[in-house]
Amino acid sequence: MFERQIYEAYGLFCEERFFVGDYEAFIANGKLYIFVPIKDGDFQECLQMASWLKSRGEQNIAERVDTVRNEPMAVIDGEEGMLFVCPERSWTKAASPGEELALFHERGRIFPNRRLRSFRRNYYLQWHKLWEKRLEQLERWHGRLMLQGAQTEIDELFLTTFPYYLSLSETAMQYFVNVLNNVLQSERDLPSICHERFTETTWPVLPKPFSFTILPTDFLIDHYSRDVAEYIRHEIVFKHSPFEKIASFLEQYSRVQPLSSFAWQMIFARLLFPLHYFTCAESFYKNEKLARYSELAKQFVRVLQTEQKNTELLKIVQQFVPYEKIDWLNI
Repeated sequence: MFERQIYEAYGLFCEERFFVGDYEAFIANGKLYIFVPIKDGDFQECLQMASWLKSRGEQNIAERVDTVRNEPMAVIDGEEGMLFVCPERSWTKAASPGEELALFHERGRIFPNRRLRSFRRNYYLQWHKLWEKRLEQLERWHGRLMLQGAQTEIDELFLTTFPYYLSLSETAMQYFVNVLNNVLQSERDLPSICHERFTETTWPVLPKPFSFTILPTDFLIDHYSRDVAEYIRHEIVFKHSPFEKIASFLEQYSRVQPLSSFAWQMIFARLLFPLHYFTCAESFYKNEKLARYSELAKQFVRVLQTEQKNTELLKIVQQFVPYEKIDWLNI
């Protein structure tokens, strides 16, 4: 089915089929293609950012392929998405992950400001507003559960733990606002092209002779600390990586671009906000059919079990923050 639909949509024969991360991929005419389902209507902005990065020397970005009817998207196996072809030439990653990300941010920092005014995917210095909306949603769900009573294990966990994460969220939002109002920014703190959630697998590793590629599907405009913080969060909360790996990543990043004082405080503010908790709760309460109940319940429990390690991480990061401290982290 996949091979036939790819041929009908793009005129390509799948010579070899496999997965690259979560995505279907195949070889055709010696080139590597990846099909990526698209749910965000703002993909044109992502493609504009990709073009800018290429003009600034970023060679690792995959190129979108139009259909035989010159359309940007196609429906393959019931999912609408875009097909990307990876860079033709064989190349390898010369730098470490931290250095590669810092170079990416440098190339994305000079994105024309005149375009930003109309960009929907511009979240630069807007975190507190977005967090507040998500918090209000969870407060409504919590209030409803208080009246109805818990029906599932996740309901019980949510009712018990939400007051703690509510307090943590409010602290993060206040801290973020204080940083904006009191900390000077440098040229390095200008908006840059970033990712929705940057992790070690955001840039898919490809089979030899390829190395990795950058898919322009989750680009947005923000402060570069967003990507750094989300990489750290994923390593600690979901991969349970040792703190030494985080220290190594930060050292790699700083070789290319030393983190500014403002950036350290942005990283701290973002890590202070329990985004992992929000993501789990939202995944459950937005899924009315509860088809993934068992999976989501286990994920929710895992998130709660990492809270002690997350607190230890915040204590470590706070040592690099030359601004006000969070009192309870010093205990």
